Amino acid sequence: MKIGLLILKLGIISLLFSHIYAEDWEVTLTAVDADGIGSDDFITLGMCETCTDGWKYGEDEYDLLPSEYASIYFYHDWEGQEDVNGNMCTGSEFASDYRNQHSFRELVSWGIRINPEDVQSSDLLINLYWDLTELNSDVNYQTFIYVGDTGYDMQAMDSISILQSDLSLSENNEPNIWIKMGKCVSNAVAD
Repeated sequence: MKIGLLILKLGIISLLFSHIYAEDWEVTLTAVDADGIGSDDFITLGMCETCTDGWKYGEDEYDLLPSEYASIYFYHDWEGQEDVNGNMCTGSEFASDYRNQHSFRELVSWGIRINPEDVQSSDLLINLYWDLTELNSDVNYQTFIYVGDTGYDMQAMDSISILQSDLSLSENNEPNIWIKMGKCVSNAVAD
């Protein structure tokens, strides 16, 4: 009887612990130019137990198929870095970016941009879409997308429209668009 009660208590503790530290997940953002001129593009971000926050070949995939009008990617200055398996990073444009599991109490962010050569017009409208079920599978993480200093709750909406020029880097060589998740994300400002 005592062993059964102990197993039940451990099971409850394990269940509570799994809600504090989320399980593996991912979400894909799709970019479409509002005029329907170019092809769609997409990026995928996520967290997993075996992932790293830095460069890792296969986990952080290069953006090899850019779209002419709606090309988006994660921007990292990892060029020349070596991963845990000895693979050398040879670029800064990534179609996927996975991070290690973080507590919902931490703030984690992903910078998004477009290659300056892909900017066709500063007033070209780009629609960004995502699947709400991918973000709402774990209620512990607040997830916002920031355009400059304006944040949008990604768990309350499934798309936003931005100008293509919003995807350019700032004067400090930093992305203008960030996805932020975790603690106090609704009060965060763009990095």
